[in-house]
Parts: sequence; structure tokens; C-alpha cells
Amino acid sequence: MPASAAVGTSIPGFDKAMEVTGLLAGRHECDGHPLMHRHPEIEVNYIATGAVEYRYGGATLTLGEGSLAVFWASVPHIATHVDDPTTQVWFHIPVRVFRQWDLPITSRVLAGKILTYETDSTDDRAILERILSDTEASRRRGDDRSRYEHVALLNMHAYLARLCLTEQESTALVEEAPTGRASAMASFVVANAADPALDVARVAASVGLHPTTAMREFRASYGVTIATYIHHHRVSWAQQLLATTDDTTSMVGFSVGFASTSSFYATFTKHAGMPPGQFRKHVQGR
Repeated sequence: MPASAAVGTSIPGFDKAMEVTGLLAGRHECDGHPLMHRHPEIEVNYIATGAVEYRYGGATLTLGEGSLAVFWASVPHIATHVDDPTTQVWFHIPVRVFRQWDLPITSRVLAGKILTYETDSTDDRAILERILSDTEASRRRGDDRSRYEHVALLNMHAYLARLCLTEQESTALVEEAPTGRASAMASFVVANAADPALDVARVAASVGLHPTTAMREFRASYGVTIATYIHHHRVSWAQQLLATTDDTTSMVGFSVGFASTSSFYATFTKHAGMPPGQFRKHVQGR
């Protein structure tokens, strides 16, 4: 099993999922993801039909038909609204592979930015369906499996490189203002995660709620506790710093809000599947 698979997760509800040299790909008839989720790969998410509204970190993102998003899915995200019917074509690219491609968008994606594009729906859908088809073929081709795996990765690399050259990023899709108390609490966590004193009581107070009420409302909307969301955000932030800076692991832990090195190592290992130093070596290909 490749190292990426050891810490990766496939998302329940996808009707097609396969691993191709660490590349996951599939087509999904959406009904929304009821739970906040995160996984360690770079996600390319194309909306073939319909529309999806995502909560990604501290922002709300709306993707309509023909829209495409590229982001590091270690940042907690959830589909808060899905038009019926909606069809997505999606790909999960191992961070180490994406980093080696060294695209014009690489540094921004690894820094936690979500990039969105308005594409030519006909041409882009055909290209992405071809890549998806290659991943499916690799499961049936026996001795030719590695060739199809290689082609799938080459085509994805070429597609993203072409996207950087020919498509204009769309900034109108991202709306920073939170809507609702649960979203406001999520935004408060994102804005204050570096403070080691951040806790459930402070998050609840930011929207004028008793902690018990705040925890109930947050979990009903996001499927995780406030404390878990704080940990997820800090770990995803730490992953970004480990991938893009030379700061020591201890410095990274303190920068993202952990009060001690031991708590950082324990929490990071629990949520990322490996210690911080090992994660950095894996992502940077050392």
C-alpha cells in the first residue's frame, strides 16, 4: 500500500472509486455530504451538471455547472447545499505528486487557497471523462495496468497545466461572509486557531450561545464537535506549513495554536496518520 493510502480516506457515497498510483477518481451523483470531512490529497472537483455549495475552511464556495475547483482537501469541508440533480467528476491527487508537478498554482494550493474556474463545459468534461475512463481501464487491463496508470497521471498533469495557461480563475464564487451561527462559529475558529486559549466556550461566546447549545447546533450542521473542528483546522494548517516552509516541527506546532510540542505531535499523528516529521518527508519526497 502506498504511503498516501495509509492516511487517505475514500468518501462514502461515491458510486465509482478506484486507486491509480495513489490517484483516486470517480463520478458522483450528489445528494450532499452530511458530515464535515477532510482527506490528505489535492482535490479536483468538476461540476458536470447542477450546483453545489461548499463550506471550505472560513469561506462559502458555490460551484455551478461547468465550474471546477482545485484545493487541498486537508482543510475541513462540507457540502451545505446540492441542487437535484447534480453530477460531479472528481479526482484526488497525492500531495507529493502534485508538488512534484510544480504548476503555477502549486504554491497557492499548498498554502490552503481554493482556486475556482469557469470552464468550457463540453471540452473539459470530455477531457476529464477520458481521464476517468483510463482509471477504470487500469483495473481491467492486467499487465497493461501500469501503462494506464501512467497515462491517467500524465493527462491530469497536462490538463491542469493547460488550465493554468488558458483559463481565468473565478474569484466571484467565494463568499467570505458566514451565514448562520454554525458557519459563524466555523469562521471564528479559522480566524482564531493560532490562539492556544481557543476553546469551546470562546467559540460559543462569539455567537452569544451557551456552550451546550453551541455544541449541539455546530454538530447538527457540520457532523463533528467544535473541539474536533478546532483540531482538524490546526492539523490542516500545520500540514500546509510543513509542506511549504522550513520551519521546525515545533515551530509549526506553536504557530498553529498548540500549547506544547507533545500535544501537537499527538494530535497531528491522530488526525494525519503519521507524525509531523514523517509527513514532511512524505510530501517533499525525501
